[in-house]
Order: sequence, then C-alpha cells, then structure tokens
Amino acid sequence: MPIKPTLFSRVSIGWWNSGKSIADMDPADTGAVLSVTGSTAFGATAFSGAVTGTSTASFNGATTFQSTVSARGQFNADAGVQVGGGEVVQVISSKTAAISFGAIAPLESSSVITVALSGLSRNDALFITPDANWHRTAANLDVHVCCSSGSTSGEASVWAINSTLTSVTPTASSIFRLTRMKFGNYPAN
Repeated sequence: MPIKPTLFSRVSIGWWNSGKSIADMDPADTGAVLSVTGSTAFGATAFSGAVTGTSTASFNGATTFQSTVSARGQFNADAGVQVGGGEVVQVISSKTAAISFGAIAPLESSSVITVALSGLSRNDALFITPDANWHRTAANLDVHVCCSSGSTSGEASVWAINSTLTSVTPTASSIFRLTRMKFGNYPAN
C-alpha cells in the first residue's frame, strides 16, 4: 500500500514508497512522455503526458484528446468524422478537371457539362474552385461557375452563368477543382 497516496507520479509504483517517482527510482526516466515502439493496445488507461507512437496505437474505448492531435500519415476514420457536434462527414475527396464552356449568351447559362467524380452520389455536398489564374482573363470575370451532384452516381454536373449583356466565351479547358463531401445520411426535411 502506498505511504503517500496523494503524491503518485504518472504511474503508481505500488509497493514502493509513493513519495518517490519513477524518475527517483530510475534517473534515466526523464518525464511524462511515453514512447511506444511496438504495437500497443490501450484499454481504459489515461495518459496525462504525451504519447509518442512509432508503430500502432489502438484505443479500444471512448478516447478524448484535449489537445491538438496530429496525424503525420494518412488519417482514416472508419465511421466518419464529426466536428463540433455537427453531421458526421464520411468522405472528403477531390479531383481536377479541364472544362470548356464555349460561348454563353447574354444573361444565360452554358449547357450542363458532366464530369466524372468517383464515388460521388446524389445529394453529396459539392464545391467547385477555378484555377488561380481564372480571373486574369477579362471574359471570365462575368461568369459564375456552378456545380451539383448529378442524378447518376459518379457524375457531377457543371455549368456557367453569364451575367453580362454581351456574349462571353470563358477560357477553354480551364482547370477546376471539384471537392466532394459525403455525409452519413440525408434527412427528408
């Protein structure tokens, strides 16, 4: 039984006098950083210092990180990511496409152009971003580019709207980035 139960260090020493820390017992142990060099499973263990994993760390229960979490490799979330209590985001993906709209009549829109986007399904959130040089061409300044998930899986619909009183032909084969966000469900209301 520890002699001074209020003076535990980061790990209880059990039979040792708890007035001394592990560093007191082993001067080479310099602090609260736990380095994991093998595959380690954490069940219901809490760490108040840093956990450095050089292999696999498996947290089998509900785990709360109260500081910044950095993933130096790819971060995979099997059941989606929930941020700030909002809807669970299951997938974020993107691709680029070279799109030519052709001439757009005054105050009209172009025809709808279909772009393949793997995994895209109806009602996914979709955003389109023009190339950084898009605005440098005068004809492009009066054109608003729109997109939506198509009615066919894996297809995005893209079109442009001309806001001027003259015909406009945007730069041909401009590079656009399509960014897709897939949510867990799509409620009816």
